[in-house]
Parts: sequence; C-alpha cells; structure tokens
Amino acid sequence: MKGRDKSSSNTCRRLRSTNEAKIEGSVRKGQVPVLVGTNNETMERLTIPVRLINHPSLAHLLDESAAELGYNQQGLLRILCDVEEFKEVLDRIYQCGCRSSPSMHM
Repeated sequence: MKGRDKSSSNTCRRLRSTNEAKIEGSVRKGQVPVLVGTNNETMERLTIPVRLINHPSLAHLLDESAAELGYNQQGLLRILCDVEEFKEVLDRIYQCGCRSSPSMHM
C-alpha cells in the first residue's frame, strides 16, 4: 500500500503495552496471541488478527513449528521464527493486498 509506514511497529503489538489489554494476558476480540521466537528465552508474545491464521505464509510457519514442537502443544500458539523475520512476513502480507490495514501493533 503506497504511503504506508512499513515499520513493524505498525503491525505487531506487545500485549503488555496495549491499552486495550487491561488485564495481563487479555486479548482484543478478533486477535489471537502467539509466541514468536527461536527459543524460550527470546520468545515474544504478540497478537495477530484471527483472519491471518490461514494465510499461506503464516500457515507454513505454523506447520513448521508444529512439526518441530509436536501437534499437541498446550497454551499459546508458538511460532519458531526470528521475531524480526516474523514481523517482515506480516508486512509482506499487508503489502500484497490484505484488504484491511494492519490491526496488529507492537
């Protein structure tokens, strides 16, 4: 989208800094929390719109993570991907024609 700020701060938001999440761990309607990172020490908790879960790029990352972690993981969805790379994937999804502007924030 022309004129759109490409910074990942417009596409992801840390749950701890959101005004809408008054109780730690609460998530806005239409959002899903995910843990993104390459290991437990560097995992970052982000929210993404539910409508993106089936996007081929994210589905691929979820499939790869499930293959490595197992399909019976409890708790939040875990995406084994460098956080910055994940944010770049989200930016590309929106640049390629997602109808809505990003509702994900850092």
